Amino acid sequence: MATYTITASQLYGQGILNSFSIPAASTVPTVSDPNAQAFLNAAVITDVTQANAVNSLVIGLKADGLWNNMRALYPIVGGTASTHKWNLKDPRDLDVAYRLQFNGGFTHNANGFNGNGVDGFANTYINNITIPTIGMYSRNFLGSIGSWNSDIIGEDLYATVALFMAGTLANMISTNSFVEEPFWNNPSLGIGLNTIVSDSINRTYTNGVASGTYTPLVSGANQSPMPIGIGAIITNGNVYNSNREYSAAQVAFAFVSSAVLNTTQNANLYNRVQTFQTALSRQV
Repeated sequence: MATYTITASQLYGQGILNSFSIPAASTVPTVSDPNAQAFLNAAVITDVTQANAVNSLVIGLKADGLWNNMRALYPIVGGTASTHKWNLKDPRDLDVAYRLQFNGGFTHNANGFNGNGVDGFANTYINNITIPTIGMYSRNFLGSIGSWNSDIIGEDLYATVALFMAGTLANMISTNSFVEEPFWNNPSLGIGLNTIVSDSINRTYTNGVASGTYTPLVSGANQSPMPIGIGAIITNGNVYNSNREYSAAQVAFAFVSSAVLNTTQNANLYNRVQTFQTALSRQV
């Protein structure tokens, strides 16, 4: 129930003036899908265009059989940290619901969010060991940020490589001799993702199309547990201690899937997300 205060100017003697205006309360639009509605209610999304875009996204993902494969979906709508943090799959404000926790310097606006490249990152609280597929929709390409030490890349291949590198690194280090392997096609705009086909084969996709495979230094079975981060690589609750481990990529969508996505699923996912971004006028 809304509460309104009547000012002295609205009173006349001991009575109330015959008429005065009451401001309309902002409301969350009603949409057809219950999961979309729960997300909109939690994030308090009052923009009709954004609400309809989220609703259509959920309906489309369900129609393509992708919804149940997702552990977390971050639509990143609303323009603020308080609206960008919510997980569409489980919109509770809890670590176990995998809502984002932003750390360090971030910029939030209608196009998404991005860290400052110095200390900004978001924690998903999702254990990397249980996840074969991760990815994000990046709206900018920042170029290479240098070489990686082989002991670091052995950890990040299984954990945060897609969320950290999409739109940020054109190449990755995959051998002890520091030979660079293609990661995503340059420029890395739109959806970049990494899916683990097996302990010895990882495959990358750019905008729904397979763009490369590589063999990780450390197999999935031997990876160290750590949370998946957006914007930085997290290990033992901390970020690696060099500024090059932070990304300034502008993220307009991110997801974590508990399933290996095949070629058809990746193409469908790209089409649904691109339609979503187009509805919000932020597609690339």
